[in-house]
Amino acid sequence: MGKGERNRQEWAARIYSYTNRERPPRANRISFYLFNLDGGLGEGSYFQEPVRPGEWIHVAAVSYRGQTSIYRNGVYVRCDEYEGASGRGCQFHSEQIHPMPGNAPLRLGTRDLNSFFQGGLSQVRIWTRALEASEILQLYSTNDVPKEGLSAEFLLDEGEGMVVHDTTGRHEGKIVGTRWVRLATGN
Repeated sequence: MGKGERNRQEWAARIYSYTNRERPPRANRISFYLFNLDGGLGEGSYFQEPVRPGEWIHVAAVSYRGQTSIYRNGVYVRCDEYEGASGRGCQFHSEQIHPMPGNAPLRLGTRDLNSFFQGGLSQVRIWTRALEASEILQLYSTNDVPKEGLSAEFLLDEGEGMVVHDTTGRHEGKIVGTRWVRLATGN
């Protein structure tokens, strides 16, 4: 998923397939990247651990003060710097990204309408502020959603139709090229 399209990329969260052709190989890599608005290479954080069919993974990504951080199932994994060295202990990268807000669309299950996620999405939330590590753990553990700064919340539980609703009442999405599936677990 991501906010962007050709030549207007802001950010992307993605999972690489097991058989991707990247060098070095990125099997099962789940990542969050920021971009300059004109696209190109991005900077961000990732984790690369086995993905098991049928198992849900809670992913949270944060961008704040020149760094990205990524969490898996409520637990911090790593951080990376995108505006130069800050001395805060994150991975440093020589490319510098200066992300800016833009007017590109938000897409779930695809970044660019050229490839599509073959899995399930549920409870996608976006905030206008950086969540604290304790809030992310609480969100994962109890599903207690911090309301301050909550900009969009797509529970993706409609189950039918061609529209997804944002519980904040600010946005509405259109279903393209997918189908609803009810799971026994209620997700």
